Amino acid sequence: MLAVVATLAHLAALPLVAGLGIGWRQLVIPFTRADSAHAQACGVLAVDLLVAVTVTSWLRRRLAWRWWRRVHALALPLFALATAHGLLAGSTAGRWILASLLAALATGALVIRLRRNRTAAPEQPDAPLRLLIRATAWRPTACCPWNSPTPRARRCRGGNPARTSGSCCPAACGATTRSTATRPTATATASPCSGSPGPRLHGGAHHPPPRSPPRRRRAPQPLPLVDAPAYVFVAGGIGITPLLPMIRHVRSRPRPWHLVYLGRNPRTMAFLPAMHALDPRDVTIRFSDHDGITDLTDVIATAPRGAAVYSCGPESLLTDLSRLVATRPDLTLHVERFAATTPTTPGAACDLELRRTGAVVHVPPDRTLLEVVRTVRPDVPAHCKQGVCGSCRVTVLTGQPDHRDTLLTDHERAAGAMLLCVSRARTGSLTLDL
Repeated sequence: MLAVVATLAHLAALPLVAGLGIGWRQLVIPFTRADSAHAQACGVLAVDLLVAVTVTSWLRRRLAWRWWRRVHALALPLFALATAHGLLAGSTAGRWILASLLAALATGALVIRLRRNRTAAPEQPDAPLRLLIRATAWRPTACCPWNSPTPRARRCRGGNPARTSGSCCPAACGATTRSTATRPTATATASPCSGSPGPRLHGGAHHPPPRSPPRRRRAPQPLPLVDAPAYVFVAGGIGITPLLPMIRHVRSRPRPWHLVYLGRNPRTMAFLPAMHALDPRDVTIRFSDHDGITDLTDVIATAPRGAAVYSCGPESLLTDLSRLVATRPDLTLHVERFAATTPTTPGAACDLELRRTGAVVHVPPDRTLLEVVRTVRPDVPAHCKQGVCGSCRVTVLTGQPDHRDTLLTDHERAAGAMLLCVSRARTGSLTLDL
């Protein structure tokens, strides 16, 4: 901004100096001044580049990052033109002073760079590759990114109304999901180990991972937000992340809600500025290093009647919360865990009837229901395979399942829902709506 102000002052003063022969025409069009035509042309071109760089800076939020970066690369020729203008336009004594000043600055910059290179740790050519994250973004699962060059993305961009959201819709991509769950994605330069599913470097060549045949997949089901007269949110540490979209949605509705955000200290808790910006009557923040272990008894005891309690955090927090909510039959508890708590253990053998497929398969004790079902229906989705995400949810028509997941509520289980990845059968056979 200082350079822009100084340049405007310089341009405004030039036409006012008698004897220079510089008018508004010479300020805009290069090579229109008889004396020092080259100096005048360098100055005009430098001003034009300065305008381009300044305007794109003001429009940074409206421009694509690639084009903004390309325009700002013009700052290098802008510096060269401005330097040439200063050396050619001044007097002989002024030229020597400016040249000496520029030489001193260049020498100082070179000395600083050499010192940094000497103090930097030497590179180890035989060291293992380190993963470098270049960019992160939140995108809908089972969708291709908006800026993807693949033919699938180009089909999505053709008249797709979802193009304004930065990603294509599942229907355009061929996905069958009804979920709006998102997951973080990252762009990396290399994988840190040979077992990573990302791209790897072998002998200087770039080898993308092997691609499996296309399959219609369903994204993991997020924790559903049920309709309730009131809401209580309890977050432990990073468990605030899945609760934030629910809080934003509930705030737009005339329903009472309250958030209890627990963590060790402010440095380990995410989104604290956003939480402090909310009404302090609706948010309670506790630090265990300062306040000690928080007792949730009063939180559950004072919860409005019929409230839905949502929680995400460590297993100890969810266990205590489940015990307290059990004392309030009018409350419903919905939790999201960091990992499955029930291990996938072998069960008794059973038979599965896939009603819509018209097939009957036998499940041995050492295989899961999901593995056997996929031999007949390979399009059945599954992501976590731990009974957490809910992507392999099916409906049981007949038979009694042995639920081993940590996601479904008692009401959903009573309605016939079951997760194929971890659940088993209590009876000798089950009939599934597949």
